Amino acid sequence: MSASTTDLVIHKPPASATRAIPNQPDYAKACARFSWAVERLALLGLPGGGINIAVEAVDRHLSNFANVLGGLGIQPGERVFSLLGRVPELYLTALGTLKAGAVFCPMFSAFGAGATSRAAGNRRRAGSDGPTPN
Repeated sequence: MSASTTDLVIHKPPASATRAIPNQPDYAKACARFSWAVERLALLGLPGGGINIAVEAVDRHLSNFANVLGGLGIQPGERVFSLLGRVPELYLTALGTLKAGAVFCPMFSAFGAGATSRAAGNRRRAGSDGPTPN
């Protein structure tokens, strides 16, 4: 059943309600002195200089990581363990692993040394044929 344009109800707010009233007394002054260039320079002080989260950049990083896994001999369906904190690299690692067709297995230091070694078990390390050292 298709809807015709006469069946659609479109709500239009009154002209007086189309713009929200700023609730900060210095809103106009803050807008006047704000600069994206200055804010971008402030990111340079962050660890790693900030991160570019543009879709193209993320896709490039994911492809690079998936290619690295392939170069290390990781096949689709194999497990990739990662012991990272909540940093941008964790998310890139997870998504890059999935892009390579492998299974991402996050490990966190809160699991403890025994739990992480049991989770990894007798798995081979990427790029080697031997078992993971204990």
